Amino acid sequence: MGRSVGAGPARCAALVAAAALYWPTLALAHPHGSIECKAQVQLEAGRLQSLRGELLLDAWHSQQAIALLRDASGQVDPQRLLRFVFALKMQIGRINWLFDLKADGENVNIQPKADPTVEIVNERIRINIDYAPDPAATPAQRFSLNCNDPTYYYVTAFGKTIVVAPPEGAARNDVDPAQLAAKLAQIGTVDPNPSAVTVKGCAQLRMGVLDEKLGAPRVGMARMDWVCAP
Repeated sequence: MGRSVGAGPARCAALVAAAALYWPTLALAHPHGSIECKAQVQLEAGRLQSLRGELLLDAWHSQQAIALLRDASGQVDPQRLLRFVFALKMQIGRINWLFDLKADGENVNIQPKADPTVEIVNERIRINIDYAPDPAATPAQRFSLNCNDPTYYYVTAFGKTIVVAPPEGAARNDVDPAQLAAKLAQIGTVDPNPSAVTVKGCAQLRMGVLDEKLGAPRVGMARMDWVCAP
């Protein structure tokens, strides 16, 4: 069972060190870790109503973040959590991290409806973000949802964890490029797990990577397309 940790407004400046997610600015070579993505999408008459994104950090980065969030007694410190959430908000706003959506080839402006929430699930960090379109979305039939880290610090996949281990003797979680390439080749770069993205309110739903106009997803970056009947 996951332990839910609520997120409230930050009362002080972000302690950047409390958010392992800010390490992209310190990285010398990318990528360094992985994130498993999931999403729940609600449509109505071809219009996006809401999108709930879920991000599961890899074990190594989760351990670092959890160690910073917990106090000496092993409990999550509320003030540390506030700073962590504030840092998350800055990351999401600064580089559109990690979800973006296209409808009939046009960008849909999705904005978080509230602060992210953070859960510790089996010693892994899980981040939940609820989005809504702003302004209201127009009707569409073809949709494309990306879960990508623009800094390429993390590789992403829908419903799959890409295990990337540091080279032997590495001081931090540096990823061996050869190992990463082998892992990506093993799982396939265009092989999303449809069960990781739930779409409701869509007639005659077809899912996969379907939109040829957008080309193939970049290696290590997740994309899921779907089509609704007119």
